[in-house]
Amino acid sequence: MKKLSLQPVQENPFNVGVTEHGAMSAHDALREGGGDFNVYYAPAGFRPQGGHNSPGGWHSVKHTTTQGEVNSNYYVVREDTHQPLGLHSNRYPQYKGYHHIADMIEELFPMSTTGVKLINNGQRIIFTQQLHEEIDLGDGDIIKPKVIWIDSFNGKWGTGCFSVMDRLFCMNQLIDKNMLLKVRHTKNHEIRLNNRKHILHESLMTAKKMERIALILKDTEYTTREFNKLVETICPTQYGYWSNQEVSVDTWVANTRAINVQQREHEAMLKYWNRETRNFSKNKWCAYNSVQSAEQHDINTGHKNSALAIENGIIKNIDGKGKGYAEKAKELLLAGVDVGN
Repeated sequence: MKKLSLQPVQENPFNVGVTEHGAMSAHDALREGGGDFNVYYAPAGFRPQGGHNSPGGWHSVKHTTTQGEVNSNYYVVREDTHQPLGLHSNRYPQYKGYHHIADMIEELFPMSTTGVKLINNGQRIIFTQQLHEEIDLGDGDIIKPKVIWIDSFNGKWGTGCFSVMDRLFCMNQLIDKNMLLKVRHTKNHEIRLNNRKHILHESLMTAKKMERIALILKDTEYTTREFNKLVETICPTQYGYWSNQEVSVDTWVANTRAINVQQREHEAMLKYWNRETRNFSKNKWCAYNSVQSAEQHDINTGHKNSALAIENGIIKNIDGKGKGYAEKAKELLLAGVDVGN
């Protein structure tokens, strides 16, 4: 497999993987990404408060089963830093770290992992793997089809697999919202090798569809005036609202916060449109990626560059909980066009 090289041009790269050095084993990527730690499970409990009748000491919460009395809940704690990563019932499988995920994806796709990203000191994890060749759209515009694997100790993510397109020019992550595979955390948690064929096929189909969409959009000219109209359509200008707080009187109230938020979103989209069109001819592909860049790099992060803001932006992107501007833009830009399945 080719040695990977990224040429980021943004101030705030958003890739979910770490800086990529080329494909490696999942275990090496886990170690390089800081995810090669063990965890232990501490019984959850409480210390009774105040009063002369307080029994004092530490009390864990327990309940009785056919096997006897057991702890009801456990904290998942990193062995190296003693940071709690999650709180679970005793029915939650007690894995010793993220090594079982590395074992699984390495067995499925050996020597194809390109990065690991920890979220919130290990509460969540993302592995990236490149399974297919990169796609050259011309003019130095490259997209790389990948899959990402997600998992967590905080219970927010089960084990899942998504198709992802990395666009190198703008560092965008074009994530297919249809999960290729999803596995709940159970004591029988495993993914069998017969899923390998399914993942390879579906991720390849996603890549081919994105290539068709990109080439269609890239082949259609688009002016700055049309782009401004697109922005106004997906993110209408906010002015204010009519209020009748006083009896029989309607008062126009400027919604200052909404106006400021909307203005920053418009400015972000235009910023990326200017950047795109300095490097490529004005077309619909530039328009789509301008909106996508603004949403991922600026809007989902609250226009902040802190590590926490970037991590929250990554979570929004993967969970599909952003404002959906890029998806709306794609629908409008492709209106009436058949891109196939």
